[in-house]
Amino acid sequence: MSEMNVLDRKGHTKVEWDPENDAEVATARAMFNEMTSKGYRAFEAGGLGKPGRRLDTFNPEVAEMLMVPHIAGG
Repeated sequence: MSEMNVLDRKGHTKVEWDPENDAEVATARAMFNEMTSKGYRAFEAGGLGKPGRRLDTFNPEVAEMLMVPHIAGG
């Protein structure tokens, strides 16, 4: 089972999918595309001492993903 945590005003929204389930993958991909079109950035969690990395495209095989809003300084 894979998951995407979207940081939002409510705290976070969790989307889970089974990489073998086409319908669940389609739902997760749609959420990924919606959030990135709003300026969110996607990151794969590293785990076990491995660094995370930024994702530019949806990968249904990623075990844990974090979507964060774009933060502007000033």
